[in-house]
Amino acid sequence: MKLIPKNALLSLVVLAAAMLIAAVPSAADDKRATAAATKGVTVGDNYFSRRSTSIRRNDRIRFKWDRTRKRHNVAVRSGPIKFKSRTKRGTYTYTKKFSRKGTYRLYCTIHPSSMKTTVRVR
Repeated sequence: MKLIPKNALLSLVVLAAAMLIAAVPSAADDKRATAAATKGVTVGDNYFSRRSTSIRRNDRIRFKWDRTRKRHNVAVRSGPIKFKSRTKRGTYTYTKKFSRKGTYRLYCTIHPSSMKTTVRVR
């Protein structure tokens, strides 16, 4: 039986340890797995494409006006934080980050009865 020299055996142990360390997920991998997401909502003439949306804290919603002929906006009727987009027609995009948990009831201030949506932030 042939013996392995000490320095060769040590090299194998170091190599095996390096391979194990490389296989363990890092904190950076965890951050990528929980990175904020962006969901889309179309703003059409007198409607939002989603009646409700659930997202995580720090996610974003991208509101995209789809060549509207009428003027529209997105505003908070009730919720943890108030905000309001610009009032626009045509093609326009407004992105909002939701940093506080809770339920946001959104609407268009020009068409309050027909344009409503709810965002739930977990």
